[in-house]
Amino acid sequence: MILLETFFVPGDVNMALDVEMGKISFKMKEPILRIYSWEKMTLSLGRLQKISDVDFENLERFDVDCVRRPTGGRAVLHWNEITYSVVFPKGSDEYSMKVMELYGRVSEILARAFKRLEIDVEFSGGKGWDPKNPSCFSSGARYELKINGKKFVGSAQVRMRDFVLQHGSIMLKPNWEILSRVLSDHPSVEFLSRKAMGLLEVKDVKFRDAVDSLEESFDESYGLRWMKYDDVLNLFKVSKSLRGDYSCRSST
Repeated sequence: MILLETFFVPGDVNMALDVEMGKISFKMKEPILRIYSWEKMTLSLGRLQKISDVDFENLERFDVDCVRRPTGGRAVLHWNEITYSVVFPKGSDEYSMKVMELYGRVSEILARAFKRLEIDVEFSGGKGWDPKNPSCFSSGARYELKINGKKFVGSAQVRMRDFVLQHGSIMLKPNWEILSRVLSDHPSVEFLSRKAMGLLEVKDVKFRDAVDSLEESFDESYGLRWMKYDDVLNLFKVSKSLRGDYSCRSST
């Protein structure tokens, strides 16, 4: 498995990178793992989520970016978090798995990483998203990870012709106040926080230590090698040229 770290990247470039990464994975016949973060606070919407779920006036007011994910699911406010994405090429065992089976495989790897950090996690038994709930972290799907009954990892998946992509947000410290303001129905902070929490609420974990633990866990399952520098440059060049495709403002 190829490894790539990209920190403090604009949201629309992040989304383009995830998709273009899948194309490289197919060409190289090898899965790719990316660990990343965001240049600024960013609201991401699921691929089919209604744009009317967004309060654009408050996006401007609080200087929050907005992107459209290639995957499904509900809105996520990305900021104090670690984000992961993993792509498996067509022809791999993972590509042949059913959606929930692959969710389970990746969640087991993530859970092992948190065990290394001495954090007890549990798997969600939820059946899916509530279509009336615009927030990802207030909904539950099977195999998503919880601490003390509260969700702290939100993931989404999409299967394309040549690869399958799963990416997710590992929440460190939520900002329910801002999320409440940028969603058009302005759900209460109490509602948003009822079923979710941040990792730092249970243990003071350094960002780098958490990233290292995630990478060690994937390395244990697949073996990791860094992406070559020239490949990284080419990936960014293509992704930056396609960044506009992932702006949620283009769908207003």
